[in-house]
Amino acid sequence: MDTLRLIAKLFVIISSCVLLAAAAYITFFWGIDTTVSIKVLWQILGSSALCSLCGLFYASGKKEPSKKSMLIRNILSFLYVNTVVLTCAFAFEWIRNREPLMITVMEISIIAVFATVYLTNYFSDRRVAEKMNRMLEQSGIKRR
Repeated sequence: MDTLRLIAKLFVIISSCVLLAAAAYITFFWGIDTTVSIKVLWQILGSSALCSLCGLFYASGKKEPSKKSMLIRNILSFLYVNTVVLTCAFAFEWIRNREPLMITVMEISIIAVFATVYLTNYFSDRRVAEKMNRMLEQSGIKRR
């Protein structure tokens, strides 16, 4: 159940960030007055849903993962997201004729969105942990 909550949370964050990145990308390459098909919204939602499955890399048992394990999970997650987005970009023709500038900007967008989602999730989890620690301290249970 926690994994499903994480995937749903990631979907909301990823979709929001991707919509902002897509608006900037479309404006930059096609201009502010371009007309975009409604298909693009469905493509964005679909690719965001696929990207949110990276939450499966973080699903684990009861044991907390080591720093090395988390680093590996983060790298695998990034590689997965990068592959999904670039595959979608070529399949849905978000990139014209494999144009190097478009690929570069798409890659920068992927990195920016991934970093934003990662940091948003990290700070959200940190706030929850701090709140739990305060509640434990108030109830008289001490941390180790």
